[in-house]
Amino acid sequence: MQLKIRNEQVEELSAAAGERFESALARFLLDNLPRRGDIPDASATAFVRTQTQSARRYGLTSEQEIAAFSIAAWMLGPGFESRYFPAQQLLESDIEPAIKHVWLEQFLLGVLAKPPQEK
Repeated sequence: MQLKIRNEQVEELSAAAGERFESALARFLLDNLPRRGDIPDASATAFVRTQTQSARRYGLTSEQEIAAFSIAAWMLGPGFESRYFPAQQLLESDIEPAIKHVWLEQFLLGVLAKPPQEK
């Protein structure tokens, strides 16, 4: 017996997996990071969906890469890359996504470690 899966079925499964990831990441942000007053709990998944689209424009496609980008956006604000020139340069470069991911995590740690007047 051979199982055949149509392209439409694959697309539906992929979309469902993406929605589960977005919901789980939104829950992680709400449960583990400081709350953002400008993003109500009910809008956290929409926030993640928007950041996922932004991350993909920079070649970040794995769940870990998207999560790192979304966490940076949550902590620094959406569009953070346009306010932090080194982040913008790196994200717009042709550097391998895995390197962008590691750099992004280190960048976020560095920015958050500075006293507020130095940011």
